[in-house]
Amino acid sequence: MHGRVKVRTTAEQDEIKRKERAEKVKLYKAGMSLTFEMREKGDKNEKGLAASAKLLAPNPDIYTLWNIRREILLHLKTLKSDEEYSQMMEEELRLTEICLRSQPKSYGAWHHRCWVLDNMMNPSWKTELALCDKYLSYDDRNFHCWDYRRFVVKRSGVSAEEELKFTDEKIAENFSNYSAWHLRSNLLPQVFPDPNGLKPIEDNQHKHELELVTSAAFTDPYDQSAWFYQRWLLGRHTPELRITHITATKQVLCLSFNRSISPSSSDVTVTAYGNGAWTTADGEVSSYVWKRTFAEATAVRDVAQVPVELVVGGEVKQSASLTVEGEQACYREHPVFEASFSPGVTEVLCNVLDSCQTLLELEPDTKWPLLTSVSLMQAIDRKKYKVEVLKYLNLLAKIDHLRANYYSDLKSRCVMEHQLEEWDLGSDFCLIDSGLTALYHAQCLLPARRVDLRHNRLSRSLPRLSCLQFCQVLILDENNLQSLQGFPSLPNLQTLSVKKNQLREPEHIEPYITSCSALINLYIDDNPLSTTHEYSNGTFVKIPK
Repeated sequence: MHGRVKVRTTAEQDEIKRKERAEKVKLYKAGMSLTFEMREKGDKNEKGLAASAKLLAPNPDIYTLWNIRREILLHLKTLKSDEEYSQMMEEELRLTEICLRSQPKSYGAWHHRCWVLDNMMNPSWKTELALCDKYLSYDDRNFHCWDYRRFVVKRSGVSAEEELKFTDEKIAENFSNYSAWHLRSNLLPQVFPDPNGLKPIEDNQHKHELELVTSAAFTDPYDQSAWFYQRWLLGRHTPELRITHITATKQVLCLSFNRSISPSSSDVTVTAYGNGAWTTADGEVSSYVWKRTFAEATAVRDVAQVPVELVVGGEVKQSASLTVEGEQACYREHPVFEASFSPGVTEVLCNVLDSCQTLLELEPDTKWPLLTSVSLMQAIDRKKYKVEVLKYLNLLAKIDHLRANYYSDLKSRCVMEHQLEEWDLGSDFCLIDSGLTALYHAQCLLPARRVDLRHNRLSRSLPRLSCLQFCQVLILDENNLQSLQGFPSLPNLQTLSVKKNQLREPEHIEPYITSCSALINLYIDDNPLSTTHEYSNGTFVKIPK
């Protein structure tokens, strides 16, 4: 058997590897001990830099070692000349590159590189952009490098237009590039802002982006990145802050907004009758509903004589006049959830919807075309596609069962919006047996006196009922309630019905309704409550305080 190379057995190979690992561990422990010993002694010199560099090169994720290096460098800055210090910082850049070769997604190495550049006198930002290009060519979805590129772009003053061209290149190379699409969504509002300030980008560019992302999405219907970007293009944009409802009685003035806002905001103020402080209806810092309690009973006509003004940034954005209706004064705006797109954009949306429908004919259970179709139908004509939208959401809950609750909540939002659009803003609001799992736009119910939400699934939505400040009758039968924990303080509530739920003990009810000072009747029939005297007839009559 002469002349043949001896092949080591598996056991021999394992033993060699074990010895190599043991030697590395020994050197690592010795290096760490030396580094920490020098730190304790306050030895901040080149020896400490050399010791930590040996440890970081193979393992750049030891954050403490990067911190020690920064401590040493800041100390040496006071001792070295500018030229010497610049050379040291160049060495730091070379060290981070060595680290990034072994671990391109090292948080510590990328962060230290940012620190070094911020502490250099004349960093070469062009070199750093080239470094980003190099590492993104290795892995175009390395989000650490994308974050670093944003840092470099900000420091070097690269224009948004130039960066937008860069995303063009990256998307052309690979449609499945989340980071490039995300960066694009941040740049477009800067480069192509909507002149009216109502949408993120102007119409012509919006149309172009829809066409671009549609090509990407249909290249690979199972890739998520382009679909996510398309949903951003179809998403609802943050509306301008407005007061949507106002109700005043002789004791209190309540108003609701289309966005949650804090009464303590320095940028937003509301002027109205009275001098009392605004508070939130739910006790949170920020809320959709504010209220002002009057120190003494006030004639509603006096309250109505003072317009309610919304002031944003020192400028009056809205002035609402109240109308006296019996014992209260009111102002109401009918909610509008319809998206507003130009004819050109709408035409593109219709074409994309047709493409989605064609794809669904071939593959009816494909998640992203289904979900995108829902967004498209909502954007094109919500009323026309109401039935199809609910059908698709039910189907999505089945084929993507891990996100079934998300689709249920999305369906709840659609159902609530359709009902609110049809509501006459009168005293009664009814939404029975609609499968609601979440209570969206509850602030729109501020004027309601009687609210019927029986036979839904609103066990997680009790705190949202805080908007019902003038509700006198609330029906929550058959909502799978196991407790009334989170039930808000409703000062005008007289009757609460929670029949046919899963309430088992009085302590699951009583502690959470004591703040409802006007409550008289509590209907609890067909709950598995313990048999007690006060609950034996199914109705608990609250004793007046």
